Amino acid sequence: MKITAKKRRKNSTSGSTMVEVLIAFLVVMVMIVMFSRVVLTSSKMLVTSQKMIEKNESFNAGYYKTANQAGRQKLEGLSLSLAVDVEKTAAGNKAKEISIGLQSTGLQLYEDDETGYQLYSFFSEIY
Repeated sequence: MKITAKKRRKNSTSGSTMVEVLIAFLVVMVMIVMFSRVVLTSSKMLVTSQKMIEKNESFNAGYYKTANQAGRQKLEGLSLSLAVDVEKTAAGNKAKEISIGLQSTGLQLYEDDETGYQLYSFFSEIY
């Protein structure tokens, strides 16, 4: 059995040149670096969001404790009232401008020392 090999010509264009191989290698390396940056950024965002979730859970635990109701300070000098919006009221109602004062309501502030969060909430005192 006789094995014959093809002779390569001097002007053969099959195959890749060294420049093409280097460029392909650089493109692959750039893609790897970009992918690693995406993974690094997403891991940092995950850690940040986990810390924020922990702070929110800590804040909610402190806010909803019944013993901590005294820790909420009432803001003085605030009056609440209900007002009728005559522009959005149906014409058949014959609504005039009216305001009803709400004497037994107010606004309170809760500050959490551990997280630094603040929460304003409305309250209503029932006699």
